[in-house]
Amino acid sequence: MLFQGSRDVIAHGFRTANFAAPTRSTRPVLSNVLVRASKSGVDLSATDLEIGILHQIRDVNVKEEGELLVPSQKVVTILSELQDKEVKIEADEKRMTLRSKNGHFKVNGEPAENFPKMPTFEETAKKAGADGFRLNI
Repeated sequence: MLFQGSRDVIAHGFRTANFAAPTRSTRPVLSNVLVRASKSGVDLSATDLEIGILHQIRDVNVKEEGELLVPSQKVVTILSELQDKEVKIEADEKRMTLRSKNGHFKVNGEPAENFPKMPTFEETAKKAGADGFRLNI
């Protein structure tokens, strides 16, 4: 897996997914975020088995597709400390490397197959006016 883009955009995605990743769990895999890079962009998924978040990043340049589970909080911390505007992220089956002009960081990961299945939703959208929305709350 290999992609690069704005540190702010990527960091926002990891912070968003991190909301669903518990800091402590009887299943350590849940404190990870699933990073999946494809031609359409990067998908970040996290769950605590009660809620799940899928954050899609489309403003990145994906050069190689792939997927890996990485510790969510570690990646968020690294991205928030980087000073450069651009970050390059590459990964193999075991490790993710975050590179910028001023340094690089390696984070151990695990296979994406270890991540629990998340439910999928039908892509149906409905329009509602503000009055109708207010009545349903």
